[in-house]
Amino acid sequence: MTRAGVILPTLRPRLPGADAIGPFLREIDRRRWYSNFGPLNERFEQELAGHFEAPPGSVVTVSSATAGLSLALRAASAETGGLCMMPAWTFVATPVAAVNAGLQPYFLDVDPQSWQLTVDSVHRALGKVRQRISAVVVVAPFGAPVETAAWAEFYKQTGIPVIIDAAAGFDTARSHPEIVSVISLHATKVLGVGEGGFILCGNKERAEQLRRMSNFGLDAARRSIYPGANAKLSEYAAAVGLAAFRRWPQTRAAFLRKAALYRSELIKSEEDGDIFLRNDRHASATFNVVLRRHKAGELIARMSEGGMEARRWWSEGCHRHPAFADSKRDDLSVTDRLVETVVALPFWVDMRRAQMSAVATRLRDYLRLRPEEALELG
Repeated sequence: MTRAGVILPTLRPRLPGADAIGPFLREIDRRRWYSNFGPLNERFEQELAGHFEAPPGSVVTVSSATAGLSLALRAASAETGGLCMMPAWTFVATPVAAVNAGLQPYFLDVDPQSWQLTVDSVHRALGKVRQRISAVVVVAPFGAPVETAAWAEFYKQTGIPVIIDAAAGFDTARSHPEIVSVISLHATKVLGVGEGGFILCGNKERAEQLRRMSNFGLDAARRSIYPGANAKLSEYAAAVGLAAFRRWPQTRAAFLRKAALYRSELIKSEEDGDIFLRNDRHASATFNVVLRRHKAGELIARMSEGGMEARRWWSEGCHRHPAFADSKRDDLSVTDRLVETVVALPFWVDMRRAQMSAVATRLRDYLRLRPEEALELG
């Protein structure tokens, strides 16, 4: 389904079809077990643990990555009310999860090359803050890999828990005994179930706590022993996940192949110095270009005129959302520059070459305009 007037949307998710999901649905019908840590969910967790080379029992599925991130932050924080350092260059789910965990977002700027927080930048920020820092959330931008070992060393030095928001990082996330990572299974991700996510907990003990927290904090005697939520993954979502996971090698290869084709269509614009293309080697469901001489808002409007939906994937930065207008922040000059120059183009796993060519042509036509002419059109 596309919106009125939109010929090429920013994305068109594709989940497993009825034939692939059917055998798992018949298992659900036979058992009549629909939620609450059912057998399909258990199998899905086991397969994910094997894929990520995680210790047995250390993966916990959740109803969404936002819920998982909130639970992970609540479990890691000794008290509520502290600051949670995070980039402003991220989707708004990151600060929402922190608030839901009882923490206050504190926005930091990102490195201009990696688009991530760095250990050095967080150390510098720590020297400026007198309020208690309860946690640091490191975001894997558009699924880019994060140096988990460096953040584990940061935790060892400071005692401040680090959670990796790897929402789009199914292809790059890694299990680590000291670092919790949260991955999304939303339909917009490279491997999706519709709504869902999972936590790479690092060890079985932490997973047991987070699993209980995802079920109201209940223990075996049905006593609530942790602050929790209703954040369990249903058996139906697990069915979709198992079907999708069976085809992960093919899905990953398709995303990488399509991204390479797109780069070949856009390489001339990069050679002319109009755009910059990140040479990402991981599977991502998002295809961004960085404008060198034009503005994101102008390009988005120009693409829309041709029925092509481009967007600022992360809006204008979390610090500009009304809900977080009063949140503490450092200088965010890099984030503000990324907001004005990074645009997500239409992209999906079975996008046709002709559609990519049409987008590339529309983009080149716009880039031929001098910046001041583009501004007049906008």
